Amino acid sequence: MRDLRGLLQTSLHRHDLMVGLIFIAFALYFVAQTFGVVGFAALFTEGFEAALLDADLPVGTARRMGPGFFPLLLTGLLFGLGVILVARGVRATPDGNIQPMPWRGMLFILGATIFFGATVRGLGLVPTTAIAVLLASYASQRMTLRLAAILSVVLTIFVLAVFHYGLGLPLRVYGPWLDFLFGAG
Repeated sequence: MRDLRGLLQTSLHRHDLMVGLIFIAFALYFVAQTFGVVGFAALFTEGFEAALLDADLPVGTARRMGPGFFPLLLTGLLFGLGVILVARGVRATPDGNIQPMPWRGMLFILGATIFFGATVRGLGLVPTTAIAVLLASYASQRMTLRLAAILSVVLTIFVLAVFHYGLGLPLRVYGPWLDFLFGAG
């Protein structure tokens, strides 16, 4: 039993392997969302070109991008990164010393992402981004309140400039949950 445990410790790097498998699973989920059920089935049975023809979101070309182009591109990057991490996860570690799972970081970053997705329409882009950045910044044990506040302000201004004013996404700056503070509209 001790030999098996030693073999597992020297041949698997748990963090990279786990994160790589999670990335691949999310990539497959996003591909299924882009292609739809019929297109996703066609991807495995008939190939990539058949899946493009059956996609729920038209992908288009690089010159004339459809609504499915950018999600498919990001999904490909996510899948590729997942494959790289899985490959790194099965490499041999020189000392066999595996650190414990960084649960704090995973919980704060995942919690901030879920918070953002659940409240962006109700709270609006500015307060949701500010709170989500504050939450995610505490994934690091070295984060201070002052640095987290500065990071939150800078990233909120950046997100507002790029997504609201630059790209014109139809998200309210302050959502309906805050109408009592800022007035309706």
